[in-house]
Amino acid sequence: MVRWITIITLCTSAFMSSNIFAFGTSQSGAQYLESICGTAQKVGEHCHIGTEQLHPTQLTFGAIEVDSRSFKIATMSPTKLQKYIDAHIVPVVIGPDGSVYITDHHHFAMAMAKAFGATTEISAVVVQNWSEKSAEEFWRLMDKQSYTYLYDENGVGPKSPRDLPKQIFDLKNDSFRSLAWAVSNGGGYETSAVPHADFLWANFFRLKILKDAIDNDFENTVLKAIPMAHSDDAKTLPGYLAE
Repeated sequence: MVRWITIITLCTSAFMSSNIFAFGTSQSGAQYLESICGTAQKVGEHCHIGTEQLHPTQLTFGAIEVDSRSFKIATMSPTKLQKYIDAHIVPVVIGPDGSVYITDHHHFAMAMAKAFGATTEISAVVVQNWSEKSAEEFWRLMDKQSYTYLYDENGVGPKSPRDLPKQIFDLKNDSFRSLAWAVSNGGGYETSAVPHADFLWANFFRLKILKDAIDNDFENTVLKAIPMAHSDDAKTLPGYLAE
């Protein structure tokens, strides 16, 4: 059965203007305070950081996904919002000069910023601290661990890490990334732990669907794309579901 998501056109006035501190809670339910993400953090430690300070590790995002998630976030009750935040602790790598690189949940971070403002602070967990590495060694390790996805909005790459924007707000929109997200939410494929799985699905649809179809008739294009996701052509992709 298709689980449909209504795509909502958002207005800036629909969102709260105040920032929030998205500190998490422990398993016991006690709220814990976190320090600011930086070179002092060890692997596994939690910290907090403003979304405007996050350095992306990918070149693109899906604008429709961010719009939908930001509306959902902005209209949640405080209790539901905290549970949602606790389920989306952002993994980060501390890089040279203390720069903080987000390796997953780019869309969550962007949605939080759109809902509550660019300086909104979110919780993160340090997966690596490579602050003492040279830039060359840092990017070699980032590639080795699949922490980067260096393909542009047309699926062309890999590009150089120098092409990465300085902030998540400067990512380029890839309509096929939004399509992949909506297809997954519609039951087309399962969420996968494989790095960059949604981008792999985006590239699959890129070969089968025209971009204009997504931009001009998103909902009907999603409905047409779901059977494609169940086809034999897609069975090698992560999260594949046979029809």
